[in-house]
Amino acid sequence: MTQLLKLGTPPPVPALGAARLTRARNALGVTVHASDLDAHTAYTVWIVVFNRPSACTTNPAGAVRCGGPDLALTPNLADASAFNVGAFITDGEGTANVSIDVRSGLPPDGAAVLFGEGGIIDNGVQPGLRAGNGFGAEVHFIIREHGDLLPHAIADQLSAFNGGCPPNACANAQVVMFPHVQD
Repeated sequence: MTQLLKLGTPPPVPALGAARLTRARNALGVTVHASDLDAHTAYTVWIVVFNRPSACTTNPAGAVRCGGPDLALTPNLADASAFNVGAFITDGEGTANVSIDVRSGLPPDGAAVLFGEGGIIDNGVQPGLRAGNGFGAEVHFIIREHGDLLPHAIADQLSAFNGGCPPNACANAQVVMFPHVQD
């Protein structure tokens, strides 16, 4: 298990929650046990896939080598993309559990792409996990808050990067990062 980190004030601080990543050559599976979140609130889950972490420049000597600057670069030597992989609504205690499977290849039809070809920010990379790279990719999962439930916008709150915002304020709430395990 890897501990979730709260975002919002540098540096990130540990959250009461953890995630477990299971890898296969052509798939990733993550189970997230999140807490320290706002109660009865909509959240989306985004994956950031760095298919070539050896090309990352954020922290090249660290176990977790990649970061935001490696995602936006064009040309993108880290072969990095980010896209929506799930969503949840927290309970009255501000907790949630979610399991997500990511297969190699393009994101599923209809999945919002944040970074990558055709995404909100086109960095020239075909989004997704490269075939056979389940052990070689560095992956980050970001939990993004979308605020109080809005009956007229709930579908967007559970699928779009800024769904429900405005009138709510969207923000990245927590992150968990998994270094690559094989070159």
